[in-house]
Amino acid sequence: RIALAVPALAHVLATRSKSADAAGRVAIQLAKSDPAGFDAALATVSGADASALRAVLNALVVSEEASPAELPAVLREPPWLRTKRSAAPATTLDLAPLTLEESVVWIPGELGEYDTPLPRSKPLIGVAMLVGWKNLPANVKERSPEMDAFVEEAFVKSDPDQYFKRVHYVSTMLHVCSDEAALRLINEQGPHKLCDANLHDLEYLFSRFELRAFEPLLALAALQPQRLAVLARVASSRLALPMADAFARMKKVGPIARGWLLRFPEHAAAGLVPLALGRDKKARSAAERALRWMSQNGKGTVVLAVADRYGEPARAGVDALLAFDPLDDVPAKLPKPPAWLDASTLPRPVLRGSKKALPTSAVSAILSMLQFSPVDPPYAGLAAVVAACTPESLAELAWGLCSEWLVAGGVGKEDWALGALGHFGTDEIARRLAPKIRVWPGEAAHARAVKGLDVLAQIGTDVALMHLDGIAQKLKFKGLQEKAREKIAEVAESRGLTREELADRLVPDLDLDPDGTKTLDFGARTFKATFDEHLQPLVLDAAGKRQKDLPKPAKSDDAEKAAAAIAWWKAAKKDAKALGRQQILRLELAMCTARTWDAATFRTFILEHPLVFHLARRLVWGTYADRKLLSTFRVAEDRTLASEDDAATSLDDGATVGLVHRLALPPASLLSWGERFGDYELIQPFPQLQRPVFAIAPEEKDATELTRCAKLVVPLGKVLGLEERGWRRGNPQDAGWIWDMHKDLPDGVLATLPIGGGILAGNMADSPKDQELGSVTLAVRGRDDAVPLHSLDPIVFSELVRDLEELRG
Repeated sequence: RIALAVPALAHVLATRSKSADAAGRVAIQLAKSDPAGFDAALATVSGADASALRAVLNALVVSEEASPAELPAVLREPPWLRTKRSAAPATTLDLAPLTLEESVVWIPGELGEYDTPLPRSKPLIGVAMLVGWKNLPANVKERSPEMDAFVEEAFVKSDPDQYFKRVHYVSTMLHVCSDEAALRLINEQGPHKLCDANLHDLEYLFSRFELRAFEPLLALAALQPQRLAVLARVASSRLALPMADAFARMKKVGPIARGWLLRFPEHAAAGLVPLALGRDKKARSAAERALRWMSQNGKGTVVLAVADRYGEPARAGVDALLAFDPLDDVPAKLPKPPAWLDASTLPRPVLRGSKKALPTSAVSAILSMLQFSPVDPPYAGLAAVVAACTPESLAELAWGLCSEWLVAGGVGKEDWALGALGHFGTDEIARRLAPKIRVWPGEAAHARAVKGLDVLAQIGTDVALMHLDGIAQKLKFKGLQEKAREKIAEVAESRGLTREELADRLVPDLDLDPDGTKTLDFGARTFKATFDEHLQPLVLDAAGKRQKDLPKPAKSDDAEKAAAAIAWWKAAKKDAKALGRQQILRLELAMCTARTWDAATFRTFILEHPLVFHLARRLVWGTYADRKLLSTFRVAEDRTLASEDDAATSLDDGATVGLVHRLALPPASLLSWGERFGDYELIQPFPQLQRPVFAIAPEEKDATELTRCAKLVVPLGKVLGLEERGWRRGNPQDAGWIWDMHKDLPDGVLATLPIGGGILAGNMADSPKDQELGSVTLAVRGRDDAVPLHSLDPIVFSELVRDLEELRG
């Protein structure tokens, strides 16, 4: 068997197929289990296949091993192997929690998002569907005394455990009640009645009542900790324990809890200090971890100030718990390593200075840390390892570990091996991981893919977040795409940015020179890399002549320099594949939605960005005031600005900048800019000056429906492609079928496009391949008030029609 397996594995490695990682791990296992048989089989392999296999084996060869004295203390003497460790703080006090005023702090723009529950249909129709039309009193009005009495009688006292009534308790029944009746019901009926409501409806309930609904929602969070997200806007010391517990134990709620601890540090510390010094061991442990993490993340001054308010003994106790050596924060009993794990078959990290490899015993210690460490905060010993070893070698250890896990079946309970990439991941790891995440849902590994999104977010570099954002923007597995969007939203919120502002900051610079190029030094020869209008990389020789690709090194070249240049080129091509369409679409949508930037942001993230600059100089920009176009300009090759008549111009510090839509340009300016771009042979990354535009027809002005594409039959893939243009799928209805697409337009208008075939949520394969489009309707978001077509801005109308016309192609 080994005689057949080794040549096959070598060929897989040489062809660099998607199975290459697994082939490499299997080859290493075979080489260790049967060295003689492996060597005999390897002798039958030649050429590129043999070279590829030997490269995998050579990666494990160690030239020099570090001595114990050269290792960091956590690897030289792992704390969990010591019989004696520093004792945890022993101060125990009975403290009454400080009384702090409770308040609600909404993120700007967030409140209006939850003004109404889902689905946004007429509430009375929803009530009738739940209780039966014949049972609904005639002419009863929402939030009237008659409706309050009816809801209590028909819902609370009659068949209260019917599934659909539980699910729609908030979105329908409480929605039609007066404030007084709704509050009385949720307080009297208890949190169990809220357990089946979806998260958006609970957000609606909280936005409607705020602190008046705090008690029942806090009780609900005790039953379902994932509902803590609803209360993330509340400054209350009563949330300190549930948030600290979620912070320490719960993967999904952990980011929410961490955000709350940093957002409301005074309330958090006021609730946590008595618990951290109290007698309840479970609560004490959670509070201690949270307080240490807060202190390590910029809130130490607040923690100590709150401790002072509890008195000198409390301050001394808090000082002691903050001084506790976090290296001793290890489990009393280590988890058992999985049977497939063998430290000797994994790449060994090397020390930063000496470049000596760690001994196998030290690798085993790192694996133990990875297995028992929480994601956040990670075990402190991992930081010591990162400080001691080269990032590249730690990344290869983590990748080898993850590959072994996948070869062994990728069992969910052992997904800490995937999580290791989050602790030690680099840009290169993000590039390798992202393609796997994209295909895992199709291999019945959705949970693994979601974990992969967490890993990309934890790596946190611009390249890692770029790939996360790419999954959020386009993926055929919509459940995972939505998870990616949620993760990107979490990252944006943690940085205090909007989704669009975060996207500005996610564009990697690919280590380009300030002028947007990269000199590729081969020693005897040099080449220059630059980018075209689609952000695809291209190579120029020393004379400026374009090459088909970066050439192979010659004997006269410096081998080390050439290898570094080739490595950069390969990475740039990988990144450009993800970046090009992503960034072009981002700027096109910015133009279509009239997004603007202040002058400083424009300079930093567009004009001076070495990669985005390649797109910016191929577009027409404008300055605006009160959404009106004041002037237009382009970005020259030397980053100076030029006006319509090609005169030098500049931006005032207070200027507002945006991409100019064709409809905003007077005919003379449109013609002038077209000639200017033709003279300079500037190819635009997307249609701007030659963009197809559509005007409202006379017979459409008073209409509230757009019928231009009604009854048009298009492939399902094209309908789903609308999501790239800002559309989203409607809510699943009976049996999980989706019957419409929605797009948010300016001024609170919602466009709805019915689709005749329907989309089966979670099972795209069973959805009809062809979809018949209906007429697009316009309504005020959250209500059924129709909006006439003539009320739309001409650009908004044109882009709405263009979205639909693109489906014809």
